Amino acid sequence: MRCRAVESGENALIEMKDAYNSGDPYQIVVIDYLMPEMNGEMLARAITEIPGLRDACLVMLTAAGNPMADSAFVERGFSAYIAKPVQSRKLIDGLALTWAKYQQGYRNSFIHLDSQRFNRDVQREAPLALPGKKVLIVEDNLVNQIFIKEILTEMQCDFEVTANGREALWAVKKDQYDLILMDCLMPVMDGFEATKRMRIMQDNGLLGANLQIIALTANAMKGDREKCLQAGMNDYLSKPVRKRELKEMVYKYLKDESLDVSRAPSKSAVAVDESILDEATVLQARKILKNKYEETVEIFLNNIEEKVQELTQDLNEGAWNKMLQTAHTLKSSAGQIGAQGVSKAARDMEEYL
Repeated sequence: MRCRAVESGENALIEMKDAYNSGDPYQIVVIDYLMPEMNGEMLARAITEIPGLRDACLVMLTAAGNPMADSAFVERGFSAYIAKPVQSRKLIDGLALTWAKYQQGYRNSFIHLDSQRFNRDVQREAPLALPGKKVLIVEDNLVNQIFIKEILTEMQCDFEVTANGREALWAVKKDQYDLILMDCLMPVMDGFEATKRMRIMQDNGLLGANLQIIALTANAMKGDREKCLQAGMNDYLSKPVRKRELKEMVYKYLKDESLDVSRAPSKSAVAVDESILDEATVLQARKILKNKYEETVEIFLNNIEEKVQELTQDLNEGAWNKMLQTAHTLKSSAGQIGAQGVSKAARDMEEYL
């Protein structure tokens, strides 16, 4: 690719106009969402209002996941977004998939980018084993629990599971852990409050000084990352949980040396328009869960029936906060199992509420 970088929206418009007038227009524009004066949304709107520039494919960079509903995202001129922090492989594969679909005619629809869409079967995974390390899983979602336990088992870690922040506080009082995987939104006590209390205990010498806490967040709200760090978490992972990302994060914080993970070249990205099931995620789930996959799907289906009943009751009672929590849980578990249609519907409900 031939590329050029500028530091502001105003300079981007000047650069694009000059390139268009010289007969060599830009085909893809990667735009930071948060910028001073002219932010990414304002720049995208300006580009789409100029006839000579509006054919460019616009891709947003954002630290908060998709900051708006898919339809609003497209209305503002964007085709896709890539989450920060930007990793070279994710950026390359993401741009390749976006451009392929853009050329196929996806000009007025949101292009979902997911690292699991890329064929990773040919990639060599380093073992990233951590025998003897102890991890506390704080997660109320049964499907997510199963995935995380399978991944930690593969890493040879010891682990315990709790379903909310209060149970997690009891657990750390009774036992010592090297790392905690902390869901942010849970009943009884959420991950933010539990983390704050653990850090206070740590300051008072009641917990080990090297305890690491990694947030698990579905990026439902703008500013989630900042909220996680302010609460005392060391880092965060976006849901649905991805095997390699979780392994690398856990390894990073439980090993002193930096990661050196070799990867074989991947095959070309394959664009699949899936409205109900994300086939790549389903395949990855089968690979992780092995003979537990069918059981996990059964748990997921039973859980959906319960959640729909809860949503119906809460809707009739006007319990909007409870509906928001249920939609959040559904979005996460559905995305983890590859039920893309359910996950999107839950995400739309969450954004509406």
